[in-house]
Amino acid sequence: MGHEMFKGGNGALDAHDVAGKTGRGDRRLGHDSTIAELQRKLAAAEARERRLRERLRVKDALARLGLAAEHVGDSIEFTDAQGIMQWVNPAYESLTGYTRDEVLGKTPAELLRSDAHPPEFYEEIWNTTSSGRIWKGLMTSRRKDGSEFTADCTLSPVLDDAGDVTSYMCLRRDVTAEVHERLELRSALSRYALAAAGANDGMWGWDLEQDEVLLSARWRLMLGYPPREFRGAPSEWLQQVHPDERSGLEERLKAHLDGATDHLECEYRIRHRDGGWRWMLCRGLAERGPDGKAARIAGSQADITRQKTAELRLRHEALHDALTGLPNRVLFEDRLEQSLLRAARHDDRRVAVLFVDLDKFKKINDSYGHAAGDRLLQEIGRRLQRALRSADTVARIGGDEFTVLIDAVRDQDEVDIIIGRIQEAIALPVLLAGANVVVSASIGMVLSRPDDRHPNDLLRDADTAMYQAKAAGRDRTVTFVPEMRAEVLGLVELEQELRAGMAAGQLRLHYQPIVSLPDRTVVGFEALVRWERPGFGLLLPGEFLHVAEEARLMDDLERWVLDAACNQIASWRLDGGLPAGAHVAVNISPKRLLQSTLLTQVEDALDRTGIPPHSLRLEITENSLLEDELAASAAVHALRGLGVRVCLDDFGTGYSSLAYIHRFSVDVLKIDRAFTAGLTKDAGSEAIVKAIVGMARGLGLEVVAEGVETEEQLERLIALGCDGAQGYLLGRPGGA
Repeated sequence: MGHEMFKGGNGALDAHDVAGKTGRGDRRLGHDSTIAELQRKLAAAEARERRLRERLRVKDALARLGLAAEHVGDSIEFTDAQGIMQWVNPAYESLTGYTRDEVLGKTPAELLRSDAHPPEFYEEIWNTTSSGRIWKGLMTSRRKDGSEFTADCTLSPVLDDAGDVTSYMCLRRDVTAEVHERLELRSALSRYALAAAGANDGMWGWDLEQDEVLLSARWRLMLGYPPREFRGAPSEWLQQVHPDERSGLEERLKAHLDGATDHLECEYRIRHRDGGWRWMLCRGLAERGPDGKAARIAGSQADITRQKTAELRLRHEALHDALTGLPNRVLFEDRLEQSLLRAARHDDRRVAVLFVDLDKFKKINDSYGHAAGDRLLQEIGRRLQRALRSADTVARIGGDEFTVLIDAVRDQDEVDIIIGRIQEAIALPVLLAGANVVVSASIGMVLSRPDDRHPNDLLRDADTAMYQAKAAGRDRTVTFVPEMRAEVLGLVELEQELRAGMAAGQLRLHYQPIVSLPDRTVVGFEALVRWERPGFGLLLPGEFLHVAEEARLMDDLERWVLDAACNQIASWRLDGGLPAGAHVAVNISPKRLLQSTLLTQVEDALDRTGIPPHSLRLEITENSLLEDELAASAAVHALRGLGVRVCLDDFGTGYSSLAYIHRFSVDVLKIDRAFTAGLTKDAGSEAIVKAIVGMARGLGLEVVAEGVETEEQLERLIALGCDGAQGYLLGRPGGA
């Protein structure tokens, strides 16, 4: 029967047959299901067998390929997907001079890369092969002994079934001799073309025995002379060449006539009849007698002024800042290196480097626009140039950062005079968008030592001193001392540990009670961040927040504080740890307040934790409002629109205007601890606190005093009508 059991009269089982034989049909359907399952298992087994055979075939092919590659005359190398060498054949060892053991674990670039090709050449190869395509071409490489060779290369990626690169194979055929032969042939053809006559170039010939020069009409016309006006005596010709290039032409001409070079080729400027200069490319070939002595030389002169002008422009652009026209970092470092070499030859000569960074340039950019910011940078660049001596250099190395090289000074006094001129120049108002804007700069200065040779060392030290000037309050000059370097290294280490610590969950929140006066009942807490640094214990914010700001970690840190505080509020509300109507206050930095993402993050935290908005307070400083009044006002209004209350922290130390406070519509004023401390010491502090309380009453604001440490201070605050207080007297910050 076999498969006939699945067939009707015409080879198919129809519905009538099934319906008419229900019992038997059920058994057959079960039988069909079993056969289908067996067929699926058989197909899977066959697929596994095919894959196994394919792997064995590939393995066998690779083994045969490796055996064959051992005897191939061309160099073969295999790397993994990251370009790490895995295997090379003996031909590779012969071609490069490296043994197989020396190359394993390294990349071809580490061993063979030559300066003959620009970086773009290697980038093209990588872009081609990493996308799964084969690259073919000529490549010049460096052997182990430093000599170079040219190879015809084929670099092939090996792909898996998904099309991903798993490894690379490179085949190199040494064509160094062939390339040299082609170059020799090209050179010979070039010399022949020059001697023969050529195109639109001006032709010249020099009879050395008669000391006469013959110049073609085209040669004369290139310099603006009629065909017969320029006599063309050798001395007359050479005298027209620019003094900067004349000696070079004479040296190359003599070298060729003496037989030291196989042809003459030289670029130079020559005076045009109109008084200007034209760039020329001069080529020539000597005719020699039986004794090898040159008897005549003939050649051509081509006008390359347009090409040379473009070349010089590109060279200038490569070494100068596009906005200000000042030298860029590359040119500055080159000049600094030359200056250090000159200083090393004189015991009384030193070099000073300044790192100049404009203060609050971003605020000017944001307030007046980027075009105004660009004009400011251009004007500051001009002022710095005018403040320096002709031998000094000012460069723009990026953003609002300038560097200054003060060359050949004897002592610090000379440098101080120039720094004084720089500070005066920068301090003058700049007209931007119709407004006189006054800017300042933080300046770091370093004076070279006798053993200084590396430009980057001085730039690093000047940069370090500049950051010290920033930290000290801006608008000042700080001189580098070696101790700063150790401090910077310590800050770098601290930054690395902080970054790792945040990722590892080492941040902690401590909470300081805020009490209502006069009954001293707890009505809230201020969340204060701590860092549990391994080996150092809990660090206070003053010990690491400045590092977080420099490392651009503040956004992540403040986001964590907000989320952690909201989570704690939710937890306290569940277990009754937060009194009814109480709140937790979180500090927000000026930069954070002005970010458009803050409102969304606060809203998300409230929704996620389910806490009522009134249980969260956000504390900002007066500086937050001064950064950008319109944006700050909009941010405060939006936050209060969520039901969150906004506190103005450290009140009394900044602008503190009645109209100013009214415009920003905050909910709470927190009196700075300095005034709290002075309550029992001077009448001035008490008068200020009294005025703040009175102003708050008139505006319907709550007043909380910070830094309460004695009973006397607390009694005075109660007497003055202060609503609340916090400080060590009432409770120190502690963990939840």
